[in-house]
Amino acid sequence: RHSGGRLSSPRHSGRAKPDHRFEALEELIASEAEYIERVKSVHTVYASPMSSMRIISSQEKRALFPRELQAIQGKHEEFLALLVKCQQTWSARSTTLGKAFNSLSVRQESSPGLLDIYASYLRKFPESIKFLNQKLRVSECVRSFLKDCQ
Repeated sequence: RHSGGRLSSPRHSGRAKPDHRFEALEELIASEAEYIERVKSVHTVYASPMSSMRIISSQEKRALFPRELQAIQGKHEEFLALLVKCQQTWSARSTTLGKAFNSLSVRQESSPGLLDIYASYLRKFPESIKFLNQKLRVSECVRSFLKDCQ
C-alpha cells in the first residue's frame, strides 16, 4: 500500500525476522512505478511536444516512437496493478507474486504478451535510431529541440 509516496513497512510472517519476499515485492513496486514514469516521459517530453510543435510529422513520430511504446507502458501498468494487489493480499505462503510474473508472457486473445511486444519494439529500434540520426543531420529544429531537452 502506498502512503505518501512511500510503501508500507515490510510485513512479518509471524516470525521475528522480516519477510524478504515481501521486501522484494515492495522494491519491485517502486521500480515498476518509476519505470512506467520514464516510459511515459518519452511521450510527454519528446513525442508529443515534437509533434505538436510540428518538428516532426505524424509519420515521423510513428517511425521515432513506435506504437509498441504505448503497449509496453500499458502492460507495465497492468503488471504494477497486479503487484499492488499481491501486496494488499500478502501471505507468506502466497503464490500470487509468481502468477503476476507469469502474466507478463501470457498472450491474451486480442493482446500479445509483454515479451512479444518488446521483441517487436526491438526489431524496429535500429530503424528508429537510423531515422533519428538522419533527422539530426538534416533538421536544425530537431537538433535544437533535443538540445533544449538536456
